[in-house]
Amino acid sequence: DPTQADEVLQTLMEEGAVAQPKVDGALAYLRMSKQRSEILSHRRSQRTGGPITHTERVFGKKPDIIYPRKFEGSTLLGELYGERKGKAIPSQELGGILNSGIAKSLDTQKSRDVALKMMLFGIGQQKGKGKPFDMPYDEQRQLLEEAMQFLPKDKFILPEEARTYEEAAQLLEQIQSGKHPLTREGLVAHP
Repeated sequence: DPTQADEVLQTLMEEGAVAQPKVDGALAYLRMSKQRSEILSHRRSQRTGGPITHTERVFGKKPDIIYPRKFEGSTLLGELYGERKGKAIPSQELGGILNSGIAKSLDTQKSRDVALKMMLFGIGQQKGKGKPFDMPYDEQRQLLEEAMQFLPKDKFILPEEARTYEEAAQLLEQIQSGKHPLTREGLVAHP
């Protein structure tokens, strides 16, 4: 409720929360196995029952990402979104790109000047262990910053952060007024 947002935001920020924009996209996982990296939907295919893979839709091929052993068997959480001219595309357009076959998805991206990207916001598992959000947010952010050292910058980003009430209120105002390039959805606050 926008009339209560300021009070809730002030309370959260006073308690040490970190606020970030909620990017207009689709929840996805970056799974880093020993041999390859895969971008997966959190949904399963109704046809096969297996995970829906978006890797080729994002990269156009299987990526060759070399990462330290520390990240083998890890899963990073993120929001997969489409970007055109620096702004997130509408969710309906993104759904069409993600739900079509790989060749059609790539053609649509090219013809509409859309690039799929992933904003990483959390750690699902580290070396195959743990549950999402098991570790404190600052530890997750540190690992994500380490991961960004070897991930392609044209495909992966980290969210901007607000760490004071004033910064969070300014970010919320930017979102509510429709001036934030990646979201109209709102804020996420990590305690």
